[in-house]
Amino acid sequence: MFDRTGLFVTTRRDLLLSSAALASASALSGAAPAQVGTVQVAAAAGHWASGRVLDGDRNLGLAGVLVSNGVDIVATDPDGRYVLPEADDGTLFVIKPAHYQVARDPVTGLPQHYRPYSASVGRTDFRLRAWEEPQRFDVALFADPQPESHRHIDHIRDGAVRDAARHRPAFGLTLGDICGDNLSLLDRLNRTIGQVGVTWWNAGGNHDLDYDATTAVGARRTFRQKYGPSHYAFHYGPALFVVLDNVEYEGARPDGSAGGYRGAIGSRQLAFVRNLLQHWPRERLVVFSMHIPLATAWNPSSIRDNTADALDLLRLLDGRNAVSFSGHMHTTEHGYLPQFSGASHHHHVLAAVSGSWWSGPNDFRGTPLAMGCDGCPAGYHRLSVSENDYATTFHAPAAEERLRIHAAVMDDYVDVFANLFDGGPRSTMLAVSGATRVEMTKVRRADPFVEALFADPHVDKHSWVKAEPCEHLWHARLPFGAGLAPQRIDVEACDEYGRRVDDMVFVERALSEAPVSHG
Repeated sequence: MFDRTGLFVTTRRDLLLSSAALASASALSGAAPAQVGTVQVAAAAGHWASGRVLDGDRNLGLAGVLVSNGVDIVATDPDGRYVLPEADDGTLFVIKPAHYQVARDPVTGLPQHYRPYSASVGRTDFRLRAWEEPQRFDVALFADPQPESHRHIDHIRDGAVRDAARHRPAFGLTLGDICGDNLSLLDRLNRTIGQVGVTWWNAGGNHDLDYDATTAVGARRTFRQKYGPSHYAFHYGPALFVVLDNVEYEGARPDGSAGGYRGAIGSRQLAFVRNLLQHWPRERLVVFSMHIPLATAWNPSSIRDNTADALDLLRLLDGRNAVSFSGHMHTTEHGYLPQFSGASHHHHVLAAVSGSWWSGPNDFRGTPLAMGCDGCPAGYHRLSVSENDYATTFHAPAAEERLRIHAAVMDDYVDVFANLFDGGPRSTMLAVSGATRVEMTKVRRADPFVEALFADPHVDKHSWVKAEPCEHLWHARLPFGAGLAPQRIDVEACDEYGRRVDDMVFVERALSEAPVSHG
């Protein structure tokens, strides 16, 4: 710190943190760890957290493992010891290193990477177990499951959970709106998602808040009881994963109604990210997850749908191999956000597990189709990591298709719309009919299929559900042949990662129905 004369004054806190950083540098570089005595100094009761990170199988200390109070980050010394200032809100967690696992609940799969908030402050030991982690792996990303009833949890169980369990990802992560305000459903929902059979991490959403709280910390009371800290990090294989809480609670209203919120990360979490990235090489992949988009083209002026201090985060990520994911919108889009260096940061807003809030009609399973307002079906995304590279793939439990073609025969042409569910600005499309090949034009408008679906008065849906402008829709016109046979139309697409996605439809002019007599 600096005193008023401008001279640097070293505090005991600075010494402890810098000493731990020296131990971290030695351990992570592979050099013999320095013997730093200050890391082992007993802290004043109630002001300093201390303990060890241990290999649970051998009961030996692990050097170079990061531990945090939500802002400061230190690495353990050669004996696995750490000392940290106590956070005002009691936060303390270990940042899981690669090739180790934290304990997890055997039913829910929830990781036990933190000191429970009901525990007394002071000494806390973390036990890890050696664990093989590949350089290539998949992650199940759930956004907005948002059940409001046990019936909705049935839909999650029979859809996204069943599909994820079949593919068995390395781990899963829910990006907020875990529940739909009814927090009493969380225990059953956690048990249900736990049936995927892997560790399952969580970020908090606006529908996961305790809206009767008067403070931001209080608004995450239930979340912390169930899941631990609302922002944290962990390593898996070659990648670093960072979970942020960018739902800034503005407090309960004077009339007692639910409080407001806005999208913001805040100085505390930005400091955590800054400190964390000091321990991570710039070329190595870092994956950020949060609930509210950093920015969305769908509603760019809304303080509830965009993150106010997104630029502060982007400054920290500039020049790094980083990608970020969010949910919240119940639509999907790829954004490439400009950074000061001239490079762009890939931010992907994910489709919702609940789609259009579990709107009907039902599919063949008896589950609401829940078509998203942008025409993307209800579903989830799979993140595939390969060393320092990544890609995402959208999965709809009710369908295998990755795009939908809507073709309407006009006088002498066919109007073709193609919705590439996980498409974006870098995706391309061709419409083909016989020898005619037409490059399709990306358009921003509602998907005609969804317009017709939601216009049906018999569809069971919330009053606010309607077709919205789509960020992954393409259009072309093709000549319509005069033959009697149906005309085939193919769509050839390349998605954001250059992968080929094809589909086809057949069109013909509608014929009038002749009366039929039944003898």
